[in-house]
Amino acid sequence: MKKYTVYVSHKYTHESGGGQEDFKRELKTFLDDADPAKPSTQNLFLAIGDGGYNNQQHDYWKTQGNKKTSFAMGIEVLPHFLKEHFN
Repeated sequence: MKKYTVYVSHKYTHESGGGQEDFKRELKTFLDDADPAKPSTQNLFLAIGDGGYNNQQHDYWKTQGNKKTSFAMGIEVLPHFLKEHFN
């Protein structure tokens, strides 16, 4: 997108249960691995949670990512994020 290379991890979980904690760890690992000591301003990393379980996790998503090159969000936020950052 424009001057950026965008990497995305998108997970869908419908209901709460044991696997959802694994899901949250996977997205956190994706963001942690995407956050090098010297981040490139040309790369963006987006961790997107989708589904009923993720809609209940708004506070969790706000705490993830460095908000410079890596971001976490629910799928419903993605259109607003893209409009804000790429318009």
